[in-house]
Amino acid sequence: MFKKTLIAIALLLLVVSGSLWWYFRPQQPVTKLNETIRAIPINAAFIVETRHPKSLKQKLCSDNDFWQELTSIDLFKKLDKQINTIDSLLLSNHKINSYSDSISLIISVHPASVNEYSFLFTLSIPPNINRTDIDELIKKSAGNAEIKQRNYDEASISSITLNEGSLNYTVQKNTLLLSFSGMLLEDAIRQLNINNSLLNNPTFERLIRAQSAASDLNLYLNLNLLPGYLDRFINNSHQSFLYSLKYFNDWIVLDGTVKKDALTFNGFSASVDSANNFLNLFKEQEPQRIDMIKIIPENTALLLHFGISNFKTYYNAYKKYLESQHIFFDYQKNIALLKSDYHIDIDRQFLDLIEKEMGLFIKPSAKGDHTSNSYAVFRVADAERSLEIIRELSDSITKKQRLKRDTAMYRGYSILHLPIRNLLSSLLGQSFEPVKENYFTKLDNYLVFANSVEALKNLVNDFENGKTLENKVNFTTLSENFSSESNIFLYSSFNRSTSMIESLLDDHYIKDWENSISTLKNIESFAFQFSSTSTFFYTNAYVKYNSDQNETLVPAWETLLDTTISSAPSIVTNHLTDEKELFIQDDANTIYLISKTGKILWKKHLPEKIISNVYQVDAKKNNKLQMLFNTRSFIYLVDRKGNDVDNFPIELKSPATNGLNVFDYENKREYRILLACENKMICNYGTNGEQVKQWDFKGTNSIVYAALQHINIDEKDYLLIVDEQGKIYALDRQGNERLDLNEKFSPPVKNFALKKGNTLIETRLITCDSSGTIHSINLSGEKREGHLKDFDEAPLFAYLAQANKNGPENIFIAGHELSVFSGKNNLLFNYGFKEPISLAPQVFMTNDSVVKIGVTSTTTGELYLFNSDGIPEKGFPCNGTTQFCIDRLAKQAQPLLICGSHSRVIAYTLPQMLVPQ
Repeated sequence: MFKKTLIAIALLLLVVSGSLWWYFRPQQPVTKLNETIRAIPINAAFIVETRHPKSLKQKLCSDNDFWQELTSIDLFKKLDKQINTIDSLLLSNHKINSYSDSISLIISVHPASVNEYSFLFTLSIPPNINRTDIDELIKKSAGNAEIKQRNYDEASISSITLNEGSLNYTVQKNTLLLSFSGMLLEDAIRQLNINNSLLNNPTFERLIRAQSAASDLNLYLNLNLLPGYLDRFINNSHQSFLYSLKYFNDWIVLDGTVKKDALTFNGFSASVDSANNFLNLFKEQEPQRIDMIKIIPENTALLLHFGISNFKTYYNAYKKYLESQHIFFDYQKNIALLKSDYHIDIDRQFLDLIEKEMGLFIKPSAKGDHTSNSYAVFRVADAERSLEIIRELSDSITKKQRLKRDTAMYRGYSILHLPIRNLLSSLLGQSFEPVKENYFTKLDNYLVFANSVEALKNLVNDFENGKTLENKVNFTTLSENFSSESNIFLYSSFNRSTSMIESLLDDHYIKDWENSISTLKNIESFAFQFSSTSTFFYTNAYVKYNSDQNETLVPAWETLLDTTISSAPSIVTNHLTDEKELFIQDDANTIYLISKTGKILWKKHLPEKIISNVYQVDAKKNNKLQMLFNTRSFIYLVDRKGNDVDNFPIELKSPATNGLNVFDYENKREYRILLACENKMICNYGTNGEQVKQWDFKGTNSIVYAALQHINIDEKDYLLIVDEQGKIYALDRQGNERLDLNEKFSPPVKNFALKKGNTLIETRLITCDSSGTIHSINLSGEKREGHLKDFDEAPLFAYLAQANKNGPENIFIAGHELSVFSGKNNLLFNYGFKEPISLAPQVFMTNDSVVKIGVTSTTTGELYLFNSDGIPEKGFPCNGTTQFCIDRLAKQAQPLLICGSHSRVIAYTLPQMLVPQ
């Protein structure tokens, strides 16, 4: 069975090889050729060399968090054990160690079988240490284990049985070859005997001579061979992309530095002087600034950037490259068809607009459908004129095809459509294949193409709200390790790319990949850069490890509404499937019902804003659910198709002052809808749309803003009302006062919490005044007060009725600060925000009764979820501008956090189930 380790490294290599980038810091050729490289079989695609093996091992084993975590994966665990074995047998021996300055170690990776790889260790040894010395050292270190001998191709191979398997070795001149694969060792011996090694490749030799001998390690990648190493892991739909890497470049040779939380590589890339190589397209191109990060979203999973100083020269070289690939005829044919079918000269009218930069970026998608979040970007000299030219192209094609003009306006941006599928990939190559449709708009001095209007609207929101890579701290920190100019730059945020990588894999390896993610998730990001010079491409690579980073929450889906959203979404049940759906209202008062996958099922305009929660009732007693809510002027009852139920909406005689509440006293679906109005009356309706005749409440002394509550104690119903002046009313079902409570709350009262008990004494009503004092009155009339903290301004308050004495109970937000107190009135934690918070805190509870506290910052557009210790959960803060809900939308499905963000509804995938309190 394929080791989950191998998948990890294979995919990392895939990303590495797919990147290719450079760095502007030429190094002088100071390295003397290491002749031991001649022993490495030429089918090696991945080679690591160190001239300081003891020092490197120390850094990896004790100083590098990344390596320590990688060794939990099978492949790296296997390599680590083999390195440790060779170290204990040889490198730690005082006789060998005394020559450490003259010893180099090369590790090469070779395919062993369909699902396995083997390692060859090539060790240079001092001339005064011979084969007999090696045998004695190994035998002594292995506890005098038996060493067996055999001959192969005029060489003597020794083998010794160890816990890790049978170690095979031989000495050729001053080179010690070791491997736990006898067949691989035989390949190395044949390699030496035929005198045809990697050093016979002039490109490889030139690169190797330009290395630094002082680096921790040197990394050699052969992109011509890499696809053959990885093809077994990649599904059929992506095999063509994988094998295109064979034509990207020949060798990449890098000097590596091992840091505690990062791996940095600087070096060179080169290829034979041939048109049959993609990298050579940039030979005559000066590196360019990566300025497009000012329009690219901060939550980008993958960015591929091309810097081109002269697009005409690049395009001519690209056509020669197509000739070398024997596909130029098809390319010309496509161009000719475009000209004849639409009477357009696409070379002149579109490609001539591009200058300096072009690229592709992909935002994350939990569903694995990355085309919906893929974008192509082109810098143009005159953005307005370029937009007009593409508009004219669009109009010409639309007219020719007799199509309806597909346009939209959003936040002042024109969104247009160029109705030729796969145009960009046909013109500019496989890099742009994810963008199949051509909806486009202008951002700054860039034209951006996407697969839908919704995708471009989302991009406009990110741009207008400053949520770009240019402003992202993690990206700017990473950028310090790169030049600001390059020809090719590849960046990936690993946490946001996991589903993208998974979509590449063959089905046989999905499970192994999923097992590896827990280890690899702490890779914060990695990047590669290539920059052309007169001889080489300077290449820079960087892998950043951060065990403390927040996991990025990945949207399962995003849905764009007609305008912005301020209201929190509500979860409702589809009575046909027993699955969940989403109900929400936008700022233009349109209500929407959205499916579990983010599809808008229907929308309907209301004249006013909803001021209540959204409840579901079975008004017809036929197991079909309707949605119940109110605005200032109406009570609505809407079925799941968006139709008003009979006799609804109910127009109120006096405007409502609070959100309705609905009670089913005996669980017989005999619902009572109660709410307060400006005339100080309490309205009581049934789901037939008629007022309850038995209701005879005369009204409150002052206006009621707090929603009514209900409790049943000793088989008696109590309807609880608190008016603005703090008077408490405890009524029966008909509106008669059951209790005469003299104690009052301090005015004004806008809301109150109910702590339910089994008796009148145990049942308490709780409010918080503007000074932060907690007021509590039970149904026997006993009043308590407790001042927990002095606040500079009136706090927002939430109370957790089911709290234990040591857990969160009273939760305040005042200005920038969240303060949480336990049931014993002990301060559990404070948390300071960047900007003042204007929405009350939310309380959630996990299915094992662990409390979580939610906070929304509308100013910064961030959502927080805290545990009871005041530590934000992994993945938070995430983007959002409204309060949120948390639930599973289908049985066995991943839990989702659903919120509004400007004009989008976003459903984030959560790692654990949370149930609203």
